[in-house]
Parts: sequence; structure tokens; C-alpha cells
Amino acid sequence: MIGKAVAITVDHIRKAREQQRQNSLIKGIESREIPRLEVDAERGEVRFRGSVLDLEPANSEVAADAKLLDDFMQGYRSLFSGRVDELVEDYNAFMAWFLSAPFICLARDAALQHDLSVFRYPVCGVLHGKSNAGKTDLVKTLMRFMFGQPWWLTPKDFTMTNFHGLSEKGGAFPIVVDDISPDKFRDPAVQIIKNDFRASIYPVLVLSTNQDVRAVQSEVIKRAVVVHAEASTPIAISSKNNPLTRISKQISTALYRRYLAGILEAWPAFISGFHEHDPGDPAHEAPDLVKLSSAILCRIIGEALGEVPLWCASVDINFLGAMNGRKIKDRVRSQWEYKRSSFEIARNTNRLVMTVSDQMDRNDFRKDLPSHVISDVRQDKIIMWLDQAEEFFGIRFSAQGRLSGLVRRILDRS
Repeated sequence: MIGKAVAITVDHIRKAREQQRQNSLIKGIESREIPRLEVDAERGEVRFRGSVLDLEPANSEVAADAKLLDDFMQGYRSLFSGRVDELVEDYNAFMAWFLSAPFICLARDAALQHDLSVFRYPVCGVLHGKSNAGKTDLVKTLMRFMFGQPWWLTPKDFTMTNFHGLSEKGGAFPIVVDDISPDKFRDPAVQIIKNDFRASIYPVLVLSTNQDVRAVQSEVIKRAVVVHAEASTPIAISSKNNPLTRISKQISTALYRRYLAGILEAWPAFISGFHEHDPGDPAHEAPDLVKLSSAILCRIIGEALGEVPLWCASVDINFLGAMNGRKIKDRVRSQWEYKRSSFEIARNTNRLVMTVSDQMDRNDFRKDLPSHVISDVRQDKIIMWLDQAEEFFGIRFSAQGRLSGLVRRILDRS
């Protein structure tokens, strides 16, 4: 250096290498600079990347997007096998929730101001289940449809610190993490999801995973939109020939900008629903943002195509709640149908006991069962409240003979 020799030791190299690694990590995140998204409901504006969006797109552009979106959703029926009808219903419901993402923080803020539950406005979506179920294609297409580009946070960069930093920079812009591992789902995902009380403008979080995440805890289910995919492509379809990939690249933001205009137009009436809420009337519920989102989407697509496609069915927050519990309901119903001997009923003590010998399956049942249904887990026994189980699963459990000695001892001690 400056004409003189300088000795470089191993420590110098190690420090330089570590500094380079840290700089690369920081630049890697900054190079994918998260766009900022804000909704100004009072002005009737949506700002994206610092500019006000044009919320009056041409009818021809909206119609073109509606046709592409229709082709995309129709593609599941021609390309997928398994429980395809259920998959399409769930993806349509997920779409209605995801499109409303910029308004969720505003609705939750209004709910807090009126002492209402924020669980009615979930800020997380979880897509899990079979491989090749179109989960990534769905989110990627919706991101292009909404913002003109997909933006992802890689699983290795998904930390509590990065999430909060990106939330401040991106405002209401959704944060998507694809192919998340069980470790990342436990930490930081669960802690982020359970943090329901945030301030100001913040994003929704979308997580997708395959069969690695076997079960979703009940405390997550009540705070999230959970889709369990039970359909998939029977054979691998190359990206070159996959029509879903082609559609995701051709779709524009015109239809979504008209959707945003529809939400903003309906927003004053939506907010007035909070003021009309009567705390003394338990039957009076807070306004339903998912229902509003679904209605506007169906109306715009119907106007653009001349009719509303069958897949574009109206949904509401109650549908999302029923969808969240579908996996565990299907598992228990299947267990009752094909392995009825694993159940024992004690109607006099209001207990339903299910024997599950495999520990991993038992842990999955324990996590998936709602807290108001499950009573206890002892050895290989899952003990549920009988009345709550019958109501939740829609099954009239009938006694199957006398209780075994072990089950009777467990119930006597509880």
C-alpha cells in the first residue's frame, strides 16, 4: 500500500470475509427494495412507490385482466386432480382476503377504537399441503395482478428484525415468504402472527409451505387465513407449457386498480358500521371486510365478462373460519368412519377419547384441535369434550361398548 509492503494475517482475512458476508446480506435485502404502499381513505387515494395510483383504468384493460384471471382459476380444474373443487373454493376465498390487504390495518385500527376483536381481520395467510398444488403460482399471480410484480422475502432472510424493518419501509405492502421450513414457521412466524396489536400502517404476512408443516396450532388458526391444499398436478408441467405461468406474466394491474376504487367508494359506509355497533347486542357483529372485498371483486368481474364465473363465489369471514378448521374436521371424520374402534364415548362425564398410537399423528391432532374442543392428552389418548366435539365436527358420537380400564382410570383422575 502506497508503495510499501503490508503483512496480511489470517485474522485480517477472516474479518474481511465476515464483513463481506454481512455487506452481501444487507445489500441482498436492499437490492430487493420493498415497495411502499399506503391507503389514504379520507382523500380516496392509494399511493404506491410514492405515486398516486390511477384508479380509473380503461374498460378494455379491466376486461382483459378479468379474462386472464378467469382462465387462471379455470386452469385448476383442467390441470389438477384430487379435491379440486375445494381447492378452487379456498383459493377464491384466499384471494378475497388477500386483495383487501392494504385496508386490513385500517379495519383493525377501527376495531380497536371500538373495543372489538381484531381476529375478524386476520393479518396472516398460510398456504400448506401437497406439493405442486399451485400455491406459489397463486401468490405470484396475485402479486402481479395487484402490483405488477412479485416480491418475495427468502426464507433465510425471514427474521423478526427483518420483518419489522420491512414493515416500516413497505407500509401496507404484503410480505410473502415462500417454501418456509418448520423451524422458521415456529420462529419467527408464530410469534409474528400472535402479535395482533400493531400500530399505524403495517402489512399482511403470507407464508407458503409443503407437507413439512404438518399441523397449524389453534392459536395461529384463529389469527390467520389457512388453506390446506388437497389437490395437485398429477404430473410435472414445465414452466414453458404451464398456462398458469403464462397468465401470471400477461396480467396487469387494471382490474385491481378498479377494485381499489370500489373499496374506497364503499369505505365510509364500511367504517360507519363500527359506529353503529351496539356493545350490548352480542348478535351485532363488526363490519365484514372479506364480504365487502368478495362482493366488489364479483361485481367487477361480472361486469367485465358479462357474467360472474362459478369459481367467483361470494365469501365472508365465516367462510374463512370454516375453511381454517376443515383439515382437522376431515381427519377426525375419516378416523370415525374407518377406525371407529379408536373412539370411546363417556357421555356421563362429557368426554370423547380417541386413541392415536403414532406420536407424530397425535401431536398433529393436538395442535390442530381447537382449544375449546380438546380437554387433555394422556399417553396415547386424546381427550375431548364430547358436546363441543359433536358440535364442531357435526357428528353424533355413539357409544361403542364399555370403556376400557385405562380410559376409565384417566377419566376418573381428570
